[in-house]
Amino acid sequence: MQVKRDITGRIMSLGVIATSIFAIMHSNLTEVNMNEVTIVENGERNTITTEAETVLGLVTGGYVQIGNFDDVSVEMEDVVYNGMEIEITRAFPITINDGGTRFQTMARSSDVFEVLSQYEIELGHHDLTEIMMTGTNALGEEVQVNPTILTAFANSEVEVIVTRIHFETESSFEEFTLETVYIYTDDLLEGERVIQIAGSPKIEKTIVEFEYRNGELYEIVDTQTVVIDEGVAQVVAIGTYVYVPEPEPEPEPTPIVTQVASSTPAPQAPASNPTNNVNTGTPTPSLESFTANVTAYVATCDGCSGITANGTDVRSISTFYDASFGSVRILAADGRFPFGTIIYVSGIGKGVVLDRGGSVTGNVLDLLMGSYANPLQFGRQSLQAQVIRLGW
Repeated sequence: MQVKRDITGRIMSLGVIATSIFAIMHSNLTEVNMNEVTIVENGERNTITTEAETVLGLVTGGYVQIGNFDDVSVEMEDVVYNGMEIEITRAFPITINDGGTRFQTMARSSDVFEVLSQYEIELGHHDLTEIMMTGTNALGEEVQVNPTILTAFANSEVEVIVTRIHFETESSFEEFTLETVYIYTDDLLEGERVIQIAGSPKIEKTIVEFEYRNGELYEIVDTQTVVIDEGVAQVVAIGTYVYVPEPEPEPEPTPIVTQVASSTPAPQAPASNPTNNVNTGTPTPSLESFTANVTAYVATCDGCSGITANGTDVRSISTFYDASFGSVRILAADGRFPFGTIIYVSGIGKGVVLDRGGSVTGNVLDLLMGSYANPLQFGRQSLQAQVIRLGW
């Protein structure tokens, strides 16, 4: 029984000691002024009990760590109170690659554009941004992923890539020769060719748009071709006229006349007076070919009356209608060519002699042009000529 009483006494002694210790601890807590503070770190809540009097005391006392780039909802000199909440947004390391220029920094926001604006990085209308994270998986393999927001991952490298994009265009021109158009006319000798319309090439413009990324060619975006000049086809006239001289009439037989002697001398025939050969007085030529020195004139020149030597009014015309040959050009020629003579001139066609001129002698032919043409541009040309008809 004595042993039982001893054990009971000891238990009571231990209870008294425990009660005393609790009272001492309660007394110390009251004197120290302990406070409960909730730390919200990137959305995760954690409550601590601390005797620190300020936020700086929490940091120096080791209750919480705050980095230079972290975003904290309180100031370091703020007083700690019971039930206080401190929100901390942790900064994490990232690499910014701006068009090939890389630098490392710390980021607090998950918004890429907000982070870029902090460093005054402006984006163009076509620029691209992406997030590249490089880390290791459970097998220790290096992997890359593209998260949609900025966030920190353990043992991972986060990079914001800005791709600078711009477009350029280049233009080039190409000429295409159009197919020649051939026309056939009896105004030219058979086989003779004369370019009536010189023609011009068709011109196309090709516009190519290129996309450049970070200053280097990335791809051809678009190609367009437009016609800026439809061009004109060359027109070549090919002669079909075949000159066939008219057969000369057979001479009539000379009648036999019996001569009767007479003392009266026979009358002499009057001398011929070729009215159409006033310039040279030479005999009228046969249907000849010759090399003509061709010049040009207009009816409205200084000192010109507009009336040809044979009386034709040419002030409003440059061609003449002939009953046998149709529409022909008007020529001034030497007096050995009677008025009405049709002469074919290479490259010009058929012309009718209606005029004379003080300097139009020999093989010179003067071509009448309309007021739209410039005789000075025509100049003097050596052309082949063929007399087709003598006079009317």
